[in-house]
Amino acid sequence: MRRVKHTSRDIRTANRYEVLRHIIAESPTSRQELAAVTGLSLATVATLVGELLELRMITEVGFEDSAGGRPRGLVAVNPSGGALIGVDIAETYVRVELFDLALNVLARAEEDVRPGENRPEQVVGQVAAAVGAVVAQAGIEGARVLGVGVSVPGQVDRATGIAEYAPNWDWHDVPLLRLLSGHIAYPLYLDNPLRACAVAEQWFGAARGRGDTVVVNL
Repeated sequence: MRRVKHTSRDIRTANRYEVLRHIIAESPTSRQELAAVTGLSLATVATLVGELLELRMITEVGFEDSAGGRPRGLVAVNPSGGALIGVDIAETYVRVELFDLALNVLARAEEDVRPGENRPEQVVGQVAAAVGAVVAQAGIEGARVLGVGVSVPGQVDRATGIAEYAPNWDWHDVPLLRLLSGHIAYPLYLDNPLRACAVAEQWFGAARGRGDTVVVNL
């Protein structure tokens, strides 16, 4: 198996997104709390928070109440500092929503997937059209889109971006991430619906702070 070498820049970028994710989920929060939850040093967190402040993805929002000692400065997400796009590919539709960083929905688009029109190239075209539609509706610059999460039915290899098996469409080993990348310029992330739902509940929903969680999808 070929190993992927991660550079210091890759690690720094991953750490920055990890800090931003926790700020989105826990706004407002302090640098000390971010260090505790991410396992990064306070100095590293302070540097990354400074970078996010410069990028205007987050903002200073005052200080937390203190019973003594120096009060901790709080940071929170800046809703207009970026945008996130979610794509739900289902057997009969492609649904896309665009969110600001406070997870408010700014735009929606939907494309019907008709019987017999579910070849990978056709579905990719519908996803690309819907993604373009929500960006246009929201009136935002493409550079503000931080990423696009794509939920794909069936078995998905997140590392390779391959839709290994979608039984209702008889898809086998479809290089979906590569196909989408030919039409969508933003960073792309693939997963199947149940895992995407579980992650959403873990980060923002009923599973936050829980050690074990069961997600049932009917």
